[in-house]
Amino acid sequence: MDLLQGKCLLNKIKKLIPAEDAMRNKTIIIFFFGAMWCKSPDCKVILQKLKELHKENLRRNMGLEVIYVSSDTSLEDFDTFYKTHGGWFAVPFQDDLADSVESLVLLTFPTLSWLRKMGKL
Repeated sequence: MDLLQGKCLLNKIKKLIPAEDAMRNKTIIIFFFGAMWCKSPDCKVILQKLKELHKENLRRNMGLEVIYVSSDTSLEDFDTFYKTHGGWFAVPFQDDLADSVESLVLLTFPTLSWLRKMGKL
């Protein structure tokens, strides 16, 4: 997980947490690329399924974690989306980590991508 090394993520209460600490004991990391402005049915379906998966993961402790990677155009939209969806971590708004993660995947909206603990996409 070199991609996250030395980086920080936001937790649900918007506190910065070292990514290494946040991802400790996680075997699969799902990057959710989304934005407040995405209102397509695909966005809604993926978001709902991701919420269900995350809830089940918390219940069963499956070693999975979700990281929200925003394509929002304003901090206000980022905050609104992040407050109302999921309970997962997020790349801070306009952080260079978002560009690094996006460069690893062919990005269309919405997109989910995952990374195994060994760093394989």
